[in-house]
Amino acid sequence: MTEQTLQTHLHAAIRHPTEPRILLLPGDNGWHLPYAHHPDDFWLANVEVVNKAIRELLNAGVWSLRQVHYVEDEEQKRIEAIYEMELLDRNWQPPDGSRWVNAAEFAAADFAGTDFAGFQIARSDLVPRLSAYLTALEQGAVPDQRPAWARPGWVHEARAWVETELARHGYALRELEQLKQWGISSVLRAKTDYSDFYFKTTNPLMALFVNEASVTQCLSELFPAYVPTPLSVDISRDWMLLPAFDYLFKRETALEVKAEAFRRFARLQIETADKLDALLAAGCLDRRIDVLITQIDPLLGDPSATHKLTPEQTAELRTLAPIIKDLCLKLSTFNLPHTLVHGDLHLDNAAIMNGNIIYFDWTDACLAHPFIDLHSLAWVKDETARETILTAYLEPWTDFAPMPRLREIWRLAYALLPLHHAFSYQYIVNNLEPDSKGELDVAYKFLVRLLSRVKEYLLKVEG
Repeated sequence: MTEQTLQTHLHAAIRHPTEPRILLLPGDNGWHLPYAHHPDDFWLANVEVVNKAIRELLNAGVWSLRQVHYVEDEEQKRIEAIYEMELLDRNWQPPDGSRWVNAAEFAAADFAGTDFAGFQIARSDLVPRLSAYLTALEQGAVPDQRPAWARPGWVHEARAWVETELARHGYALRELEQLKQWGISSVLRAKTDYSDFYFKTTNPLMALFVNEASVTQCLSELFPAYVPTPLSVDISRDWMLLPAFDYLFKRETALEVKAEAFRRFARLQIETADKLDALLAAGCLDRRIDVLITQIDPLLGDPSATHKLTPEQTAELRTLAPIIKDLCLKLSTFNLPHTLVHGDLHLDNAAIMNGNIIYFDWTDACLAHPFIDLHSLAWVKDETARETILTAYLEPWTDFAPMPRLREIWRLAYALLPLHHAFSYQYIVNNLEPDSKGELDVAYKFLVRLLSRVKEYLLKVEG
């Protein structure tokens, strides 16, 4: 039986160009936000889909700013999302019969006996959220943590820079489109008559994020066969333009090609082992094992990371903390160097360019144990494919240890690598604005994996 996918229901809180109001449309069951149905699973940062749906609905150029509301209901197989949007054309005229409402008008509206906006979730869950949004809009309340791209008008600043930089290299900007946007980053596609380019910027408040524009530029100079060279960077704003890649990996990409992507990345890591000072100078963060150990107790004492664990899981992790530290020390005793670690290595962050497999999205670039970058191996459900990719990755490391020893190291690293990612998401969530924390509140998931894997490792390996 095929597993049922989630149905996505997209709603737009479109801001009035000059007043603290949003657009409501008339419907059979009362007033509602502009709405579109997306009959598939939906990734919350995929604003390209949101923009297209609302643009086609209203015949209006729109730009997504941020999520106002996002709920996944696995039981009902539904995703409900409200995106705050601004109009790209201030002279756009809304459909006949629609109205712009402010906080007071929304609060006074009669929703009795209606299913407002066709949301099919409890009205008490929706109305307070929209009321709070409209009140904040009227008050001009903007949290300090809100990134620049989630604020009205930023698109014009970004467009001006992209247009200028493209022109400097002989290209004319034809169209600028949003691809991905959420609390940690914004990615745009710049179309020219010659080829496409990609703009990216990341949230400067993320404590464990690097200045990606600076780091990508430095890595492309140090390792040009592995890292694409940006067309332009603005390091002060962490803005970057990358040329389009020749080929992006897909699910149907041949297994041997996927395996080669991991084998090649291991070779890159080995090349970086004697360049740690240069990598630190380039802006990569120090997340080596001695640093990792010092972060364990603060992590397990942070409610933002543990709040979705059961009391029993939290207590068990704290009891195991000394053992986890000892396992980290054990991992450091094997004959493998610390290296450059991507931090989010998977095939969506690799591509082919000029005949070479290259790696991008270096937001989490750091120095750490190299096997940290195998976290995505757990996503490979087919055991044969997973073993093929793991073997390919380990083969270059046989210069440091025989294959049986490498597999022993991998078993320990596999148990501990959720710790690295739990720290990453702890810092991310702690630096997002309140409305955005739910986007990436997953540190607890990595802690659950850590607990399970450490217990399994101790049972199977240490007895």
